[in-house]
This record gives sequence, structure tokens and C-alpha cells, in this order.
Amino acid sequence: LLDRIISIEKEIAKLKTQVKEHKLIVDEVFSKHFKLDLKQYSDLEKKHVFGKNLLNLSKSVQLRSSLKFHHPKFDFVLEKIKEFKTVKLKQLLKEPVRRGIQPEYVEEDGILVIKTINVNKEGYIDLTETEFVSDEFYNKVKKKAGIQQGDILVTSTGEGRGKVSLYDLDEPAIVDTHISIVRCKEDVNKKYLTYFLLSSMGKNQLSILEQAIKGTPEIYPQEIEKLIIIFPFTEVQNNIVKEIEIKLNEQKKITKQIEKFKQEINNLIKEAIFG
Repeated sequence: LLDRIISIEKEIAKLKTQVKEHKLIVDEVFSKHFKLDLKQYSDLEKKHVFGKNLLNLSKSVQLRSSLKFHHPKFDFVLEKIKEFKTVKLKQLLKEPVRRGIQPEYVEEDGILVIKTINVNKEGYIDLTETEFVSDEFYNKVKKKAGIQQGDILVTSTGEGRGKVSLYDLDEPAIVDTHISIVRCKEDVNKKYLTYFLLSSMGKNQLSILEQAIKGTPEIYPQEIEKLIIIFPFTEVQNNIVKEIEIKLNEQKKITKQIEKFKQEINNLIKEAIFG
């Protein structure tokens, strides 16, 4: 029995070496297509002390006095983006980016409310914790705060800002005031755009856009529209999405196998104790 448990634990350890963070997988695929040197980027990201020529401040997306917004990793990413065909996010929009509204919650089930906690950092909607509003409230605010399948959600205020998820559910829902709604034209590949915003190329731009005018760091809707998107031919976008999703599915299989092995160990221990 002990030998079997040790053998399974070795298999788990081997599988864990193959586990990668969601963001790293996205970055690996984008770096392959757009030649972003992830090693160089990683080295820059670790820099805590650096100099900045004040004459270069005018090149920034926004004028900031804090060196946080002039970290060399931002320049590195922005210069790489300029090497390719780009568009401003505003050019891809069906309507202007807008924020949600403060919900009036109800106890019973109703229309789903998506909050910062529901926007997972890995790019999907997490409904582990859910709250609802009434149908009546939804009908009153849906024009401003209602979301639909294919909308891209960006958490825009407080500690949870900068997370991005594609809303891929069929059911109607609204978002609260901490989330911005990015609704693109019908022919835009929403998955490609979501993955781009999840990559270092997108994440860094969102960080640059942060403002703390009222004390709390925020990313304002009009600033989100200024994001620069690498926009290759449709075939390239489709290939990038396909590659990322193949890799993510492989990760899911690894995770499931690890859980399966853990359950087997639990079963062996139960069997040894209770017979």
C-alpha cells in the first residue's frame, strides 16, 4: 500500500512540473507570433531601481510623476507593439465603453450580477459566489449596465482592477459600478481580443491607464478605448486563439489527472483504515 502511494505521489510531482499559469500560456503564444522576448521582459519586470530621463515623459500615454508608470517594462512592450499592424480599441467597438451601475440586490434568484469577484484573473467568469437583482430592476438599468454574450468585461477600480473576462453565458446579467463593458462589432474576434488584453501586451497598457484622481486607482472607460491592439489578419487571430485553447485544454487534463491521483490516494488510505 505504501509503495503504491509513493508511486502515485511521484506521478503527481511529475505532472505538477507541467502545470503553467494561464497568463504564461497566453504570453507564450503571443510571443511566438509577435516576437516578444519573454526572458528579456521577465528581467525588466524584476527591476525595482531604474533611471528615467525626464525628457522622455512626453512619450508616455499619460503624464505621471510616479516612476511606477515609467518602468522600462512598459516601454519595452509598447515599442514591440508598434512593430505590427495596430488599431485603437475604439475602432473595434460597437458602442462606447461604459461602466455598470450600483445594484439593488434581492434575496431570491433573479437576474445575475457580475462583480469584480466573478471576473477571474484567468479570463473566465467565476460563478462560485453569485448575487441577483429583480427582473424589474434589470429592465430599468439594462440599457446602461446590461451585458450580453460576447461582451468583454474589465474590472476598473480598486484592488481588483485590470482583470479581463469574456462573458460567454447566454443568460441576461448586469455588472456593477466596478466593471467596464467592452462591446465590440459583430465581426471582431472577441476571444482574440480577450486573450490580447490578458497578455503582457494588454495588461501593461491597462496598468499605464490607471488613474487615482479620487484617491482610489481606477481605469476609466474613455481610457480603455485608447488601448492599442495588435490586429493581424483574421486567420492569424484564429490561429492564436486555437493555439491558446489547445494549450489550456492540455492544462485542464493535467489538473484533472492530478485530482484523480489525489483521490486514489485518499481511497487507499480509507481502505487501509476502514478495510
